[in-house]
Amino acid sequence: LYPDIAEPQPSQTPAGPVEGPMIMGLGAGQTGRFGRCCDPLPGERVVGIVQKGRGVEIHAIDCPALVAYEDQPERWLDLRWNPEAGRNPVNSSAIELALANDPGALGRVCTLIGELGANISNIDFTERKPDFYRIRVELELRDVKHLNHIIRALEAESSVAVVSRLRERMGQKAAE
Repeated sequence: LYPDIAEPQPSQTPAGPVEGPMIMGLGAGQTGRFGRCCDPLPGERVVGIVQKGRGVEIHAIDCPALVAYEDQPERWLDLRWNPEAGRNPVNSSAIELALANDPGALGRVCTLIGELGANISNIDFTERKPDFYRIRVELELRDVKHLNHIIRALEAESSVAVVSRLRERMGQKAAE
């Protein structure tokens, strides 16, 4: 409401170079960047792909973009999150829900997400039918355990038919 007094928001999963000892397994002098295609979360298994002249691109192990490097094993690095590193406690991830078109269903889902300690940063209705909605929800959360806890809780909600994690952020294609 008041952009002049708004505090700058911390970045989500860093799009720029990896700062400090956040990721273990990078060689001396190597820099890393998180792949925008998969939004890896702390706690997930990650791998690096050496990019000539650009350092190492860090991806979640199940990132669809890794298929392009299957025949180039010499470019792969086994990486892992450093459990000791002071990471940004806010990371971004997206989920997709098929939700019953019932009074209060969206409110219950949003309340549940908030009660579980996550924040909704964006909602997009991708399909509207008389009996259900399909929505994309972008969340701010701590790590992959936090995301999995939210997904399990949403699966238990009676108005949610299907919930799944989306790798790409809104306005972005998975193959970017």
